[in-house]
Order: sequence, then structure tokens, then C-alpha cells
Amino acid sequence: MDAKIRKLENNLVTVGSGVVIFSLWSLLRMIVYFIVLGDTLLVNLTPLEILFVMTFIWGVIIIDCVIRCFIGLSARSEGYGNKKRLVYVVLACIVFVNYTLLFAMEIVFIVLDSFDLVTLVVTIVIDLTSNLFVLDMIVSSIRLRRLRKQIAAEKEGAV
Repeated sequence: MDAKIRKLENNLVTVGSGVVIFSLWSLLRMIVYFIVLGDTLLVNLTPLEILFVMTFIWGVIIIDCVIRCFIGLSARSEGYGNKKRLVYVVLACIVFVNYTLLFAMEIVFIVLDSFDLVTLVVTIVIDLTSNLFVLDMIVSSIRLRRLRKQIAAEKEGAV
């Protein structure tokens, strides 16, 4: 039983680190995306509209990065035996559903427009891997919590 707990704790540390790294990767990817394609996205917009659009887009990107860093760092904390927050598991479920829907949209883009097929395929592989990290983190967290409750119940029953 202790070996299972250690395995799940180690897994939470590993996938938590992966979630943080993928969130930083997503931020870097968007920076490069706007450097390369920023002009084509903002054609025919007034300066005020550009300001609004860019503020909104960067706000969403930064909020997403902060949420995913919080999720990953909370998983690492739980893996190290520190705070056990339920909030990060709920947020992780929301992020998982959100990115699953975005993944489906990327598949639609491939089917409808093979403009830059290589970039889309690479993006899909990276996003799928990131989403699998989040799913693994959710499953490991739930299993670890159930196992800890089971052990606590056994200790209470033995006393």
C-alpha cells in the first residue's frame, strides 16, 4: 500500500511539472505566433480595436498560463505531501474539458483547411500530450486521495 502511495505521489510531482512546463510552452508559442503572424490577424482594424483585441487575447493567455501553473504546482505540492487542495482538481477538470474541445476544433481545422498541415499536426500532438498530463494528474490525485482515506479508515478500525 505504501508503494502505491509513493508511486502516485511521484506521478503527481512528475505530471505537475509537465503541466507547468506545457503552460510556459503555450505562452512562448503564442508570443512567437503573434510575432510571426500578428500583422495578418489585425488587418482592417482601427488602433482602438487592435488594442482591445490584443488586450483580450493576452489577458486570456496569461490567465490560462497562471491557472495551469497553479494546477501543476498544486499537484507537485500534494505529491510532496504538503497541501491537498480540492480546487486544483476541479480546475484541472475544467482545463481538461476546455482543451479537449480545443483539440476537436484543431482537428476540424485540419479537415477544412490544410493550409499549414505540419504546424497544425505538431500543435495537436503537443496539445494532446499536455491534455494527457492533466488527465493523468486528475486520475492520480483522485486515486491517491481514495487510498489515503482507505488507509485512515483501516487505522481507525484497528485502534
